[in-house]
Amino acid sequence: MTRKKRTLFLTLGLATAVLLLSSSAFAQEGPGVIYTYEKVQLGNTTQWVLVPRLMSKDTSADLETNVRAAFNTLKKSKPPTYGSTELEIDPKALAKGKVTVDVDADKAKYALIIEAEVVESLATLGVTQVTFKGGASEVLTESAIPFAAFTLSVPIWRALPPATLSSGVVRLPSGGTMDVVAFQTKLGEKDATVVAAIFEELGKSAPLSQIGLLERLPKMDLPGWQAEVAKQLGNKDTTVRVAAIKALEGVTDKPILEALVAIVDKDTDPDVQAAAALALSASKNDKFSSYGVYFALRGENEAAALTAIDELVKARDVAADVELVSALAHKSPSVGKRAARALRQLELDKQLVKSLDNDALSGEIRETIATELSQLKTPADAFIGFAYLAAKGTSAAALPAVQALAKYKDPEPIKALEEALKSEYSSVRLATANALGDLKEKHSVDAIAAVVEAHPSDFADIEEAIIKLFVNSETLSDLEDQLKKQKKDLLRRALFRAIGRKALAASRFNAVRDKLLEGLKESNELPRGGAVIALSYEPTDDNLAMIGSLAADSSSQVRSDVALALSNFPEGKATDVLMKLSSDTDSDVAVAAITALGVRKEKAALKDLIKMGKSESPDVRRALIRSTREMMNADNRGDVVAFISNALFDADRGVMLAAITALGEIADEQSVGSLAMLVQDPNPQIQHAAFVALAVSQHPDAIGLIAKGLSADDPATRQVALQALKDHGSVLAGPEIEKMLVNETDPETKALAETILAELKGS
Repeated sequence: MTRKKRTLFLTLGLATAVLLLSSSAFAQEGPGVIYTYEKVQLGNTTQWVLVPRLMSKDTSADLETNVRAAFNTLKKSKPPTYGSTELEIDPKALAKGKVTVDVDADKAKYALIIEAEVVESLATLGVTQVTFKGGASEVLTESAIPFAAFTLSVPIWRALPPATLSSGVVRLPSGGTMDVVAFQTKLGEKDATVVAAIFEELGKSAPLSQIGLLERLPKMDLPGWQAEVAKQLGNKDTTVRVAAIKALEGVTDKPILEALVAIVDKDTDPDVQAAAALALSASKNDKFSSYGVYFALRGENEAAALTAIDELVKARDVAADVELVSALAHKSPSVGKRAARALRQLELDKQLVKSLDNDALSGEIRETIATELSQLKTPADAFIGFAYLAAKGTSAAALPAVQALAKYKDPEPIKALEEALKSEYSSVRLATANALGDLKEKHSVDAIAAVVEAHPSDFADIEEAIIKLFVNSETLSDLEDQLKKQKKDLLRRALFRAIGRKALAASRFNAVRDKLLEGLKESNELPRGGAVIALSYEPTDDNLAMIGSLAADSSSQVRSDVALALSNFPEGKATDVLMKLSSDTDSDVAVAAITALGVRKEKAALKDLIKMGKSESPDVRRALIRSTREMMNADNRGDVVAFISNALFDADRGVMLAAITALGEIADEQSVGSLAMLVQDPNPQIQHAAFVALAVSQHPDAIGLIAKGLSADDPATRQVALQALKDHGSVLAGPEIEKMLVNETDPETKALAETILAELKGS
């Protein structure tokens, strides 16, 4: 072999063979070399490493068979390297230990690898000389190969437990080697020479080897290992420092714990500091354990901070109150929320209460604090949490808080509920107003009225709450006295209506009728309209005449109230007045009149209402759909369904959705046929509404229509269709769901389908 060639072999060596090796493992066909390319954990990373195995011989086969099998093992396992390289055997030459290998010319760049592997492999079978031709031109013997391809040579850390090597040599830091078996024997005896070699390797080897040693030393308990590991706390490589810290977790030696404290205080790498803090927190020494936990809690690492809080709770460390309160402001909301829960778990109630008033905390964290307070066993502290949630929480948190406050006797909940009236959510304001009404707290009426002044859109709903409060909390004479004194128009309106209801319930309507008639002359539209509605509670002809006299009132509010009042009268009474109001230039008045006609099921007005279907106001068109649906009977069903079906083409989305809902309620073959047009509508909102309406219809034809949604491209639509089939409730939907499950790939949708299928079969 030429000097140049030998130099290349030494340069490429086994490392090159590893780089060129495919990821598939070598298999053994008869005799041959077995070595695998495996994933091995090296320090903090996973690497692909060549792991050699022993050579074996199949003595049941002749030499030629063995040689061919060994060669084929190499070639088949490494096609990118060998290509069409072929083994040529002359029986006479083989008897003399000689064979020829024709190297694929296209694989000449791998010639050194091929030569080394073939010569080493076949030499174990007795082949003493291999002649290479084609892509290589050499006559080589085993002695010409400068590396032992199949002798395992490992660094010390790879020979330490849990490694179980049966052959090979261990490379020592001195430059020499030691047989693996001898090394492991001496290691088991904790031989001073081997222990010293391990520590020397730890001190001067590369980071990869150092990390490997640091991961293994704690389990070996070699004499003086802790001190040697502690020396690596100052290593320049951060990954080595982290590995050394992890190796020292649980150590009780005070100097080492103090060294970890120094790292927490002074190290410039956050990961190293966090690792040291975590190691300290695991210490059985309370002083050092708290230091580690508190550092982690103060740090920016979310996972470390959450773990630290868990440790504090586990240790029942009530002295951690200051740290936990500070953690409420952690940059990670998850940490802040966990800190709030920890304060409750540690029964640090006062700190929770005080923190709730901290305006520097985000609304999200303060709501969490309030939620934790609301779960406390002490009613007074829980009350504070409910009060905050009701007034400042999200609607999801505020609504149950309002209900909880309403049940309190001590502390008295009125002021807290009045604060909740200021919520930014209309649903919360309404729930609070109703709660105050149920509590019969008449002094809250001004606070409720203020809601309408601040939020005019709440008018209709809040007005009912005020009326209920008046009716529940005052006698009839008290209401009449209040009417004389009250200056606020909204409250005067509510008082007229409350007087009407209270008097009707007490069979004293005639006693208050004159007062209500006087109300028709009120200068402001609100109390004037309230008196109109109050008169309708007793639907007599005299009252009807007085109400009708205001149908042309200059105020649209009063005209709407006239329409609302007429809804309390039976079909056929003042129908002409309602028809006139249904064409009012103010859409609110028109909607009120159309709604009243529907409430009264004024079938005689149906044709005239249908003619109004092209009104410019979407609100009017929606009201027409609702009211014609109410007027429907066997005689006019076809006309009503046709009218509502036509609204499916309305330009306004709200009108379309109202029509879809109405057709689902009608639930006959004609209405279901109209909905069939929408089950594949490109607009998901329309398509999904159609599925819901079909479910409501309970019509047998709806099953197949809803099932079309099971093959939709998006999981959301498939899920809506599944829920609609469930709501329809027919077992006939089962086969459609089973068919869908065959090809369903979305995990959430599949789980929903299986659950619904089981429920349908169970029914």
